[in-house]
Amino acid sequence: MPVFDIPMVTRDRVRAGKLFLFAFDDDESRLTESGLAAQCRGELNTVGIRTRYSPGNDPSCVWTDADLLRHQQLLDDDFAILISWVEAGGPVFLPKAGLGNLAPRLVDTAPRTYLFLQKKVKELRASAAQPWSLDAYKQPSYFEGVFGQISRRMKPPIGAPAALRA
Repeated sequence: MPVFDIPMVTRDRVRAGKLFLFAFDDDESRLTESGLAAQCRGELNTVGIRTRYSPGNDPSCVWTDADLLRHQQLLDDDFAILISWVEAGGPVFLPKAGLGNLAPRLVDTAPRTYLFLQKKVKELRASAAQPWSLDAYKQPSYFEGVFGQISRRMKPPIGAPAALRA
């Protein structure tokens, strides 16, 4: 199945498309309570792509290329779910504006990390072009497995306040 670009990811769209995965810009803490991440947080069919340390526009919140290898590993982990979903025939929706384009933009603060992010998006689109098995797409156990992986990855860190971990 293909990878689609949509203008805006909203909670209504996410809830209407239960058999689709929606990717959105996220932070490492996974605690954002406003904006796009808040629209997607807690839904089983969303995958947060980490593109900053924490929410906000402060320079200390954004990634820099000083920690490039760590950022590449985080992006690899986030895209692994999307790529396996697409390889099994599931469609993925990406924000039309692109990932990493929240202010301040990743291309301005960490250009090498941004290039790696673009490489991962290209890999995702290339995976969508591969033949897939209709049988794997229809198996409920596969859906449950992927959604279980997503829900485990999207939980707040262990040190987060108890109200956010519930």
